[in-house]
Amino acid sequence: MALFGSISYDVLVAFALGALGGFAAELITNKGNIEFPHTTKKNYFDAGFLANIFLGGIAALSYFFVLDTTDAYKFVGAMIGAGVGGSAILTAIKEKISGSITQEIAEKQTEQAEEAKNDLENIAKELDQLKTKMGITKAAAQVDVVGAIDTLKNNAEKRAAAIQRSTEKAKRKLQELQ
Repeated sequence: MALFGSISYDVLVAFALGALGGFAAELITNKGNIEFPHTTKKNYFDAGFLANIFLGGIAALSYFFVLDTTDAYKFVGAMIGAGVGGSAILTAIKEKISGSITQEIAEKQTEQAEEAKNDLENIAKELDQLKTKMGITKAAAQVDVVGAIDTLKNNAEKRAAAIQRSTEKAKRKLQELQ
């Protein structure tokens, strides 16, 4: 729902308020002084206060799409605050997204472990049914049970190793995101 008439206008207002917050951050950081764009001694371009203004605008836009408010006063305050926070706001949003990814990975691994457990239980039931159908003697059944247990154990270890590899891969992807 558009707060100021249309969603595109809301986006422009959010960016402008964030830019204002970024300018305030420049004044706070430099104790009232403004760092103008310049080249450094190593011949690099330093955007000065323009960097904080742009960062504030981008942070406010990011926050705009996370924030859910229909109150214009809260919207204005939140966008200026996001602009002042700049990189801290962007980092917090990134961590929230990373946390969601981590939660998703944990849920998937729990699901895989549950599937492995169910598979192992089904295999054990099938072995019991097969023994009953074949009328295996008690002594022979005990030998088969030992073999079945070894097979189940090997299958469980393979599944656990696959889940471990999946976890490591997810951790590497998560580190790449950070």
